[in-house]
Amino acid sequence: MSLESWGALFITCVALSLSPGPSSTYALATSIRQGATAGFKAVLGSTLGFSTLILIALVGLTAFVATLPWLVTFMKGVGALYLLWLAFTLWRSANANEPHTEVAQQKSLSRHHTVVRGFLIALSNPKIVLFWLAFMPSIVAVDVLTAVDMAVVIATFALVEAGVELALVWFGAAAQYFLAKHVRLIDRFSAVIFVLFAIMIVLSE
Repeated sequence: MSLESWGALFITCVALSLSPGPSSTYALATSIRQGATAGFKAVLGSTLGFSTLILIALVGLTAFVATLPWLVTFMKGVGALYLLWLAFTLWRSANANEPHTEVAQQKSLSRHHTVVRGFLIALSNPKIVLFWLAFMPSIVAVDVLTAVDMAVVIATFALVEAGVELALVWFGAAAQYFLAKHVRLIDRFSAVIFVLFAIMIVLSE
């Protein structure tokens, strides 16, 4: 991959990472509710998820999509259902009758699931795969794509995406003290955002 190609790749990764998505929403909400450590775990999970999606796209998902056209629809359905389930759990926790301190204690018990949840949220958006399938041919000849090229693509996007999400985590953790009294409102807002993303995934071409 030439330096010019990598430059185009980097700019595209920045633009894609700065666009709002369920993973960035989850990272921000998690850092506000549970602190920076949990937010870092969410970023780790989403970065691993995005890296997996890009790897799938690079190794030839095009062939599967051509052979099994229903695969994309299935992926969209599964992704949308997971986001709806996550929205339901957030809304339910926001409606909990327990005092905030008890809710926080309960949430802290599930922090070890944060990485897995971040990973699954990233996987819930098949548009990432479709984007890379459409974008990669303009950067490098996919028929002669080397392992080094794949590693460069994945590492570039992973670092850019992680950087953007870590900035959100830092902001969320810094604002945690001021927003602590509004955790339930934040949960409800996050739930609505996840529902909107689920609808967007289903309706996307």
